[in-house]
Amino acid sequence: MDAHGPNDSPKDNTHAGGMDAYGPDDSPQDNTHDDELPADTSARVALLAHIVLHSEVDARRERPAGVEPTETETEGGADQQPPSMDSTGSELPRDPNQGLAQELDLDTGDQYGGGTGMEGLHPSGQDDGLEEEQLPGYEQPPEQEQEPQPQQPPMDEGGLPTADDDLSELFDAAQRTDIQISLEFIRELQAATLDDQASILGPTVFQRLRCPPTTPIELSQDQRLSLELFMACNSAAQEVYNASRTAILRRHPDDNVLTYDAVKKLLIEITGVVDIKEDMCINSCIGYTGPYRDHITCPFCGQDRLDDKTRKPRQQFNTIPLGPQLQALKRDLRSAKSMKYRQLRTDELQRILQENNGELGSYDDILSGNEYLQAVARGHIQPNDIVVTLSFDGAQLFEKKPSDCWIGIWIILELAPEGRYKMLSVLPAFTIPGPSKPQNMDSFMFPTFLHLAALQKDGLPIWDACDEAVITCFPFFALGTADGPGLTHLNGLVGHMGMNGCRLRCGVLGRRKHQGTNYYPALLKPVDPVAGCSHDD
Repeated sequence: MDAHGPNDSPKDNTHAGGMDAYGPDDSPQDNTHDDELPADTSARVALLAHIVLHSEVDARRERPAGVEPTETETEGGADQQPPSMDSTGSELPRDPNQGLAQELDLDTGDQYGGGTGMEGLHPSGQDDGLEEEQLPGYEQPPEQEQEPQPQQPPMDEGGLPTADDDLSELFDAAQRTDIQISLEFIRELQAATLDDQASILGPTVFQRLRCPPTTPIELSQDQRLSLELFMACNSAAQEVYNASRTAILRRHPDDNVLTYDAVKKLLIEITGVVDIKEDMCINSCIGYTGPYRDHITCPFCGQDRLDDKTRKPRQQFNTIPLGPQLQALKRDLRSAKSMKYRQLRTDELQRILQENNGELGSYDDILSGNEYLQAVARGHIQPNDIVVTLSFDGAQLFEKKPSDCWIGIWIILELAPEGRYKMLSVLPAFTIPGPSKPQNMDSFMFPTFLHLAALQKDGLPIWDACDEAVITCFPFFALGTADGPGLTHLNGLVGHMGMNGCRLRCGVLGRRKHQGTNYYPALLKPVDPVAGCSHDD
């Protein structure tokens, strides 16, 4: 599942955990790495960035109210297996999710499939225990002092470093500034809490986030008319709403049709959805968030953050927090019923797997995937949780001048496939006005993920209009999606025009022309290859 973004730029080839874009012999300056981190360090950075919104949350979350433990989690369940014993006869601790995982024929030892994902990162350094045969006249060479081997970071059950892994070692090893900045972003995500969101959201919205309304939305006739008129004019200029309101009042002077500003305030009042404005570089290089929040000039272009005369931000971007949007969806009876699809479909898939020895007849949605079903089997996704994916895209508004803008959206996997991708079901995440391509996309996405990390750690209370009860939801971030160029901002790899341009890391190397900087996946060896592109067919 991919969103979109414009073509790669030199900065895209310098992300943490990335692969070299160019060959060893002839590397253009704008697409090379000056310093390469050790393989284990760069891989750990990429893995930590991936699991910071997963494993730490699973370790600290509490079971939502009203969710009963499964049989495999209850002692003495109907299908409970005899306890495992060690060599002394003592009972070994039981994995609470092992039973369901076995019924689904899932590998509980590898969350991501195909091993731990850390193979080959660290040499074992272990002797095979065999002694070399001593021959006559043979002298054993003096043992050379071996260099200490890097220690394996603490692993979770899926074979990934735990979020509690100390980042100080990685930070000290990182020599590149961009790697250090990425580690700072990760540290702040790990420390995120809902209490930190109070000053960002404001007291009213924050209180609503903690204590959501527990009654359905009720609107007067005039309020409904004003909202319907506002939505009808949503893609038009504000003057269109004002002119339509004036025409209605001329015919029905007794109607209380709200003004444009009043109807916007009403929307915030009934939904709790607000936008957060953050300063950004006038050239779209960075957002002044995380490690950049105290900068007064852009580290990339040197432009001032504030206007010299007004001392106000020269440019800002918007973030729309996910929590209030999810609360608003669940408060409406119709949408609350629609969001039951994922759990109903999951129950159906589990039944099919149990009846067919762990095999599905067809794979028609992401919910049929092994990754999702394993997460459910391990208890990482509970019935009250909401599974989301983030997708973002870039667009050029004007053909003949710099006008790049970037838009991020949330896809709610609780909804059925035929409805989740429609405009009314897609939730806004952030907007970056441009005019140029961001040099550090992490700084723009950071407020979005900071809010999500806080919800995952502390839980999001939601009043479910379908069940007429307050539940606790831990949003599960399933996927970050983009197309080939856009994925460079998410996975840290080089773009599709790099030497290792395959985002699946298939091993096929690209080739470039003489004096060229872009690589192409040409499978046949050229007659006169340039340096670094002379590998075989």
